[in-house]
Amino acid sequence: MEPTLFKKFIQYKAALAELGATEDFNALHQRILALQARFFTVEEQQRLFVEENQMRELALRQRELKQIAQSPEEYLQMWQQELAQLSPELQKSYHNANLLTALNETNSMDAQSQFLVRASLVGTEASQRLAALDEKRAHFEQSVQSYMLARAEIIDNESLSEYDREQAIAELREPLFNSRQIRRIEVLERIYDQNRALTP
Repeated sequence: MEPTLFKKFIQYKAALAELGATEDFNALHQRILALQARFFTVEEQQRLFVEENQMRELALRQRELKQIAQSPEEYLQMWQQELAQLSPELQKSYHNANLLTALNETNSMDAQSQFLVRASLVGTEASQRLAALDEKRAHFEQSVQSYMLARAEIIDNESLSEYDREQAIAELREPLFNSRQIRRIEVLERIYDQNRALTP
């Protein structure tokens, strides 16, 4: 993204954050479109927001169909007709968004239920890979938590010099994390230290 466009995008995001919550989704949609027109040219809007806006319009149409349908069966029929009119690209985006939402909803399930639902959504092999990723993520988070506690003890040890603290932390960190993870850890350390400084 070009620097000028990026600057406008940051300003747009800041204005977007000030819109506030509302239950009138159609009005919110119109306000978002107005902000896009305020910050961007028509060409820039097409580049940045065309799919996002189409998905939001689709969600509004879905709400409208739910209100006018006389029965769940009628709604489903009208909704399928609506989806059939979408471009292949937008159909794929809608499918992927729904799939991601459904997968996220499995996070609160027990392991067995989670595996079965995921398998029904993406297949057994993909469900196994997701389970492996969950296990890997949980192990990493546990390692981070243990590391941060031990690191805090080193920082609070007044008998150590600044150099000794840095050496002890480096020796603690290196066996636990690979080089790619260490970059993430350094970011987490800064966040942790900032929060610690703000805590009375």
